[in-house]
Amino acid sequence: MMRIAALFAIVASAMSVPTPAIEVDHMIASALEQNLETEIFIHLRKTCTDEAKAHKASLLEANGKLPLKKLLRVAVHDHLVKFTQETQKELLDMAKEAGLKAKGFWATNTVYVSNATPEFIKKVMDMHTVRKVNGNQEYSIIDNVVGETQDEKFTPVDVAPTNTSHRRAQISEYGIVITGSERAQLAGYTGEGVVVANVDTGVRWTHEALIGSYRGGAADHDYNWVGPGSSGNPPVPEDGNGHGTHTIGTIAGQPVAVGIGMAPGAQWIAAAGCNPFGSCPTLDLTESLEFCACPTDTQGGNPDCTQAPDICSNSWGGGQGNSGFWDVLGVLRESEVVTLFSMGNSGSSCGSANSPGDSDLVISVGASDNVDLIAFFSSRGPGTNIPGVTNQQPYITGPGVNTISSYNQADNQYASASGTSMSCPHVAGWVAQILGVDPELSIDDVEQVMAGSAFEGMDASPVECGGIPNDVYPNMVYGHGRIDVCEALETFGESCD
Repeated sequence: MMRIAALFAIVASAMSVPTPAIEVDHMIASALEQNLETEIFIHLRKTCTDEAKAHKASLLEANGKLPLKKLLRVAVHDHLVKFTQETQKELLDMAKEAGLKAKGFWATNTVYVSNATPEFIKKVMDMHTVRKVNGNQEYSIIDNVVGETQDEKFTPVDVAPTNTSHRRAQISEYGIVITGSERAQLAGYTGEGVVVANVDTGVRWTHEALIGSYRGGAADHDYNWVGPGSSGNPPVPEDGNGHGTHTIGTIAGQPVAVGIGMAPGAQWIAAAGCNPFGSCPTLDLTESLEFCACPTDTQGGNPDCTQAPDICSNSWGGGQGNSGFWDVLGVLRESEVVTLFSMGNSGSSCGSANSPGDSDLVISVGASDNVDLIAFFSSRGPGTNIPGVTNQQPYITGPGVNTISSYNQADNQYASASGTSMSCPHVAGWVAQILGVDPELSIDDVEQVMAGSAFEGMDASPVECGGIPNDVYPNMVYGHGRIDVCEALETFGESCD
């Protein structure tokens, strides 16, 4: 009887333990208040990031070293597929029983329900396994800071050799010159063998500067392109906005009419996490980030992680301290996919860094101009005082004012634009040039080389942030400084000369 009584006491005690606090966003709170159905993302307490980290540790212990990146990504994916199938089963069964449409992700321990009722949401919020419920929030591209309409934001530029009105005599765009990328390219460091993914509004893949570096070649779009959700799943790459065509040009555009790309020898692939209106729904972004970790065919099926990119560049975001993407970003990091984000155009005030660029899982990028002065619009640090947000913002700076790159209105059109959307691709291209020298560099190594080789002679006159003078590095305006390809190459005993 004593044992039975004790057992009942334990059960009663367990049943009386309060459910841990569930984080909900304003969209969920509003839906509950108005008794409305809504789209929801249910984030579980057990994360894919922690599971991936533990699996990597077990691989290292068993083999004495980690497998090559391509094989590591396969191992992480396969392990997480099993993990998420087990941990998400209860939620998926609940949704099915309630007659709701639901899907789980493998790179984030999250379940999406497209038509959750208030009753279902409340039931989910009572579960000990759930840590957060949020709506299908729409983020946005980090838009060009100049102009109101799309035509005003991107200024077409005639780059023909006979055009005497072109503002410079250089063969390459100024960002390619000032970072040392042009010298590095001439010395043979073009990013050859590296694959870069761009999560943006899509790409005009037939553009003269882009078609030669597109991994899909003339017609093979599976594993090289996906346009999920609000982009309508087009079978071939397209860009109804222009933003994505511009950003990918800065990363891997080839010098057909003018040198616009940091790594013209690299190959690019793309995911349209943002639609032609520049809106980026959480669902589309999550699927796009998963694509960076393990590409699929154009309809989102048949994943092949050996096709994963080495780099995932992102010029979108919004808000501060938002944790909704942290799990998938953590998996990208554990999979050794270098992930970069524009830090935002919310400057010149301090403490203005945007999410997800403010996460400690990614490389955040500020913007400077052709005389190494911080752009007035570039967001600044320090990061918000929230666990998971790094205090150091930005990590690095790249050129992002009046950047000329490919544009989507014609296969031979180029345009000028300004924003941290333009600086992030410069840094992504820098990473491609460095990985071209050593493809197996870890993200930690890449960050160390980036910080150690950065140019520290930036204009110190802007107002300092976080109490750190702008001539002390890292600081909260320029981070570790502005990327420098040739200095970075010297780390490996290579030279631009």
